[in-house]
Amino acid sequence: GEMVVRTHEKLAQLLGKTITFRCQIKGEHPDYHIYMTLSLLNNLVANAVEAINEKGMILLEVQRNGQWVLFQVTDNGVGISEKHRNLIFKPGFTTKFDAFGKPSTGIGLSYVKDLVEELGGQVSFHCSDGKTRFRIQLPVQSLTKKG
Repeated sequence: GEMVVRTHEKLAQLLGKTITFRCQIKGEHPDYHIYMTLSLLNNLVANAVEAINEKGMILLEVQRNGQWVLFQVTDNGVGISEKHRNLIFKPGFTTKFDAFGKPSTGIGLSYVKDLVEELGGQVSFHCSDGKTRFRIQLPVQSLTKKG
């Protein structure tokens, strides 16, 4: 978790944003596939950073629940408009444009969804009270090293 936070603190600084990162890890966790785990979390956290205009908060939570591990990334950024909620996991979908009006690749969430489902898990999001929370639930088995 700390590695993800450090990377994105730097990104936030580069973008001139003031973002408070909090990280909560609950329960006993085996060694997860670091690459896969980081790749999923980095996508969600990067989205959260992009969703915050100038100042905000991002909470990264990792929780063990029996045979499942739950990753949650919550931000208090701009949120996801009603009309986009069915589209955000579609490949190529993006609401993000750079200074030149070029769309971002939109690879993030469709990649996350495909990978999570391939691993036998689920990804979902919830918007309320000015917060957006993405949850990834995965079987612990799918993330632990296979000999």
